[in-house]
Amino acid sequence: MKKNFRNNRIYFYLMGAICSVIVFYAIQYGANRYNSDLALKNRFQRNLLEQQMMLQDKSQIITEIISDSSISNWPSLEVIVNAEGIFAQIFEDDTLIFWNSNHIRNQLISLRKPLIDTVIREKTGWYLVHFQRTDNFKIFLFKRIKSEYPFENKFLPSVANSDFISNDNIQLTYNLDEASYFINGQNGKPIIGLNFDKETKPGAEVIFCLFFFFLLAYLMFILWMGSLYEKYGNIISNKRFLFLLYIIDLFLIRLADYYFNFPSILKHSFLFEPKFEIMAGMNSIGDVIITLILLVAIFYKFIQLVQKGKIYVHLKYRYFQHVISLTAMWAVTIGSFYIIYHIISGLNINPVLGIRLAEPENILSLFTIILLNVVLFLMVRSFNYYSLKQPVGYIYKLLYFSIIAIITYAYILENQLVVISGFGFVILLITIFAFLKDTSSLKFLKYLLYLIIFSVANTLIINEAEHDTKDISQVRTANYLAQKNDLNLEMVYSDFSSNITSDSVLNLIIENYPVNPEFAINEYLKSNYFKSISGKYDIQVTMCTDEELLEIQPEGILIGCDEYFSSLIRDFGDSTEVADLYLQNSTPESIYYIGLIAGDMLAIPEAGMNMYIEFYFTYVPEGLGYPELLVDNKTLAYDLSGYAFAKYSNNKLVYKFGDFSYYTDYSSVRNFPIGKFYNYSDYRHLKLVTDEGDTLIISRPVAKMSEQLATFSMLFLLLGLTAITVFILFFSKKALAYFALSFRTRLQVFFIATISVTILIIAIITTYYAENSNKERIVTQLNEKTYSVLIELQHKLGSINSFDEYQMDELQPLLRKFSLVFFSDINIYDASGKLVASSRPEIFRKGLLSELINPMAFEEIYVDNKLFYTAEEKIGEMAYYSSYVPLNLGDNEPIGIVNLPYFARQTEVKKSYFEMIFSFLNLFVIAGILGTFIALFISKLLTKPLVVLQQNLSEIRIDEQNERIDWVADDEIGLLIKEYNQMVDKLEQSAELLKHSERESAWREVARQIAHEIKNPLTPMKLNVQYLEKAYNEDDPSLKDKIRTISKSLIQQIDTLDKVAEMFSDFAKSNIRKMNQVELFGVIKSAMALFKNYNHITFDLHHDESAYYTKAIEKDLLRVFNNLIKNAVQSMEYADEGRIDITMTQSDTHIEVKISDNGKGIDTAFKSKVFQPYFTTKSGGTGLGLAIVKNIMNETGGSISFESSKNGTTFFLKFNRCNESK
Repeated sequence: MKKNFRNNRIYFYLMGAICSVIVFYAIQYGANRYNSDLALKNRFQRNLLEQQMMLQDKSQIITEIISDSSISNWPSLEVIVNAEGIFAQIFEDDTLIFWNSNHIRNQLISLRKPLIDTVIREKTGWYLVHFQRTDNFKIFLFKRIKSEYPFENKFLPSVANSDFISNDNIQLTYNLDEASYFINGQNGKPIIGLNFDKETKPGAEVIFCLFFFFLLAYLMFILWMGSLYEKYGNIISNKRFLFLLYIIDLFLIRLADYYFNFPSILKHSFLFEPKFEIMAGMNSIGDVIITLILLVAIFYKFIQLVQKGKIYVHLKYRYFQHVISLTAMWAVTIGSFYIIYHIISGLNINPVLGIRLAEPENILSLFTIILLNVVLFLMVRSFNYYSLKQPVGYIYKLLYFSIIAIITYAYILENQLVVISGFGFVILLITIFAFLKDTSSLKFLKYLLYLIIFSVANTLIINEAEHDTKDISQVRTANYLAQKNDLNLEMVYSDFSSNITSDSVLNLIIENYPVNPEFAINEYLKSNYFKSISGKYDIQVTMCTDEELLEIQPEGILIGCDEYFSSLIRDFGDSTEVADLYLQNSTPESIYYIGLIAGDMLAIPEAGMNMYIEFYFTYVPEGLGYPELLVDNKTLAYDLSGYAFAKYSNNKLVYKFGDFSYYTDYSSVRNFPIGKFYNYSDYRHLKLVTDEGDTLIISRPVAKMSEQLATFSMLFLLLGLTAITVFILFFSKKALAYFALSFRTRLQVFFIATISVTILIIAIITTYYAENSNKERIVTQLNEKTYSVLIELQHKLGSINSFDEYQMDELQPLLRKFSLVFFSDINIYDASGKLVASSRPEIFRKGLLSELINPMAFEEIYVDNKLFYTAEEKIGEMAYYSSYVPLNLGDNEPIGIVNLPYFARQTEVKKSYFEMIFSFLNLFVIAGILGTFIALFISKLLTKPLVVLQQNLSEIRIDEQNERIDWVADDEIGLLIKEYNQMVDKLEQSAELLKHSERESAWREVARQIAHEIKNPLTPMKLNVQYLEKAYNEDDPSLKDKIRTISKSLIQQIDTLDKVAEMFSDFAKSNIRKMNQVELFGVIKSAMALFKNYNHITFDLHHDESAYYTKAIEKDLLRVFNNLIKNAVQSMEYADEGRIDITMTQSDTHIEVKISDNGKGIDTAFKSKVFQPYFTTKSGGTGLGLAIVKNIMNETGGSISFESSKNGTTFFLKFNRCNESK
């Protein structure tokens, strides 16, 4: 079957490419149809109707349950609605008696129809709602269609519910006039409009699938083209030129693919979005992967040609070709490291550590890094095959790489670490080449060292790229924070102030003030003038009159409205280029403007009335608990999470944010450099001076050693698994042979497995214990905090029986103060589960949570009468722990519930958890590597006597003196060696007896054969002598002529006897002869010269320019090749065009010579007798030629074999290789 594949692989590869293209376009066609706007709309319509019917069915079931008792059946209701992801609210006489989510506000509204299904827009997204009234019960059921939040960040994604539609690009609208499609309810009337906010593209899964078949077609086409070159490449004799054509063809294919953007569906996907600044054609992940596949094909083809002897080093140009190969090795190494550096820089994340690994870009980046290392490894193999065996020394290579590294850094690439890493990489590799031979005992160690070197080099590049990327981001963030002015806002405000006088609608609203509240003015300004900045800034409009007072919270101070704003502008404001717009001296993390619109610019009936407009924006939300949740990526240019920063003014610390403990006095940081990075106290700092002369310091934590080392550990595991997978898939026979474990290998596997399994078990147990311990610690701390807050609240609130008895405007400032003391946000709910007050009201105001309590907490405390409840809750994708306790005051009856959502400690736990994972990963890999080295050493030490025993057993000869083994230890191995020594003694005795018997038998056979060979010439000699005697007796007159003729004949017969005697002498020679170093190439050339007069025969000698040395007797080797070439020539005696091909190849240990002819071949019946003495198929032969050849090859320690068919015969000779004498 393998032979059929080789013969038909051109068609196989072509069909593979065609099939891959067909599958590609089939998937593309199906994806386009499936994801078309109309198809999405139809699926949405169908699914919505199904969900409406489901909600109606659930509503009927709920009606049956609550007809008896509502509260007692709370668990049953939860089971029904939670199973389908339904949010429910049930009212009895306008009192909420059941709800299962605090993400939807109270829906008690007056509805005229007894049954209505519609779509509503909540602050957390769009919902399909079903309402049913039954007796005195009102049932609301909700099913989320799509989540949409007022903020956009990693915790609050806009995601469509797959029960309705699987595309996140949909936009729902109430305005049917603006809708592209209408979605109808069960009555056939539109209930919502549907738009698609951008061109609908296939999902990541489809793109991945298309990319896979595109690469498969690409690869099959390359293999097809390579097969064409291999089949028809004999037309061009120069294989180097042929290989160059192959590279040019691949380059042209890549050029056409790149410039014609084929296929467009992939080239316009996220795979080919430019992210890197490498070079043309390698600016995206997809481009890099395609280019790397072409490089893999080139290196693989090169290795094939070198292995087959099609490309070799000419002795005349060896130094030039060696420079070319070294330069190519350097270029590929530096290029690979350069690409890895830019991949990490373009991602702004380290994909190796598995953080956010589910994102498609990170998966592909990780795949690209692994593919780059495959290219590097193939380059190493190519270099090893092509130039390692050439007579160029280690020092020469070291010197050359040193020079080229200096040139690269000075004139080509200024990235110091890439050059240094590349230099260290190639130096370590050539060191391994020079000092570790590719023997079976060292092969595993060699590849282990390869894996370590590859992992270390990649780790250095990845960590440096990540470090540089963070530095660049820190510089940008620092410059961003140092900016005080927002030119965009000032331009918008300038347009507003110039148009305000002529705005009749605004004047009409103001004329009706205070009938129209400030809220209406605020909304009008945001929708008509400040729409472009309203998403970024909190905008507040305040109308001030002379008599109007403002109450400053939490102090409760009363101050005149105009006086308050005037003092802010006078004391803290700076004028801008826009009239009456003032920039307040705000902290670095915020921007605060106040705009003044004087009454004379407006149609204000009341004299002295002014309009103040406040614009406030903060990069980092204030307070505890939810800061990352309240960040809006749509308005935030830079992510400030993970940073700390401080502002110094007049040599004093005036503002500080983050975990770093800054000095309060500027003198302590005065000597730190300005505009440059410096490391201090495990943080990396950057100090800038603002335009106002203040100093801004922005800091980030320095990556810990465990995290940096974890990159190496992960790379080591990934590259190791890749190598093992490739080895098993593509070299399955070798894999099976390797897994036929020897005793030494079993020892190594046992040591490595024991260490690995032990560390893994310890890691799993410790991680599990640490995670549970941290959770228990959090719950305990949260419990303590909650009861502490409860005690303080009981003390402050006194003995009230209801929240109606307390000044509610004082409760929120009190909770905010407690939140800062106890480092946790605080919420208070009343006995009905409705929010009373919160230290973080914006969470509820923005709609991230409703005013309703977590229903499970309400059930546990008010239904099951629990004293404490802790649960893990979620807002969007942010998970946190939250505790609840009943608030008992005057009559010991709970008037409400106190809730503490707790974030701060969880962030630390998550960070420490990852650090622990990294530490165990590092321990696992490093211990595994050390254990492997120890296992290699110990296994070699333990098996050394067995190896000695094995070698001695393999060298036992019955006709030679065998060595005994000296072993002093009296252990199991000692007993085994003792038995071996006894066997050697017995073998020597048996050998003597056998030699005596064989000697007698051999001499009898020799005597018989000698008698036969001598008898043949003696018979004619006897006849000639008798004939001469008769002529002499008869006085024959021609006696003289007869004496001359008969003498000549006798001499010929005597020469034949001499030749026979010489051949028997050669065959019987002793094997113990001194052998010298012989250069085989010269011997073969001498043998070929003897047959140069055979004009009908063409001789071809294939070899590279290296020397072929072996230990032998030159005269014997010449006889070997003379015999074999003579036999080949005789087999083509009657051929018109004969051909003899001699091919020489060598490895580290052996030299192989292949002699092929196109003669008549050897009959199958005679193949087993070819090397037997006296066997011949020629009428004039002795039958000793090939027997002598076989004997000589055995004497040299080599071997000979052959293959023959009717089309010719090939002899294979294998010699032991020795190094050239210095």
